[in-house]
Amino acid sequence: MFGDGLARGHLQTFFIIHKFNKNLDAFFQYEYFVPRDFYADKARSG
Repeated sequence: MFGDGLARGHLQTFFIIHKFNKNLDAFFQYEYFVPRDFYADKARSG
């Protein structure tokens, strides 16, 4: 599961909040993880 590196990677997060009225609001969240050399190649492929 673990490789030889020290850097785990980057996690980009995108977050939107919208208030429709005083009783209803919603949010949308999107995350994308870019692994670096901390994880072994087997762990990246799923």
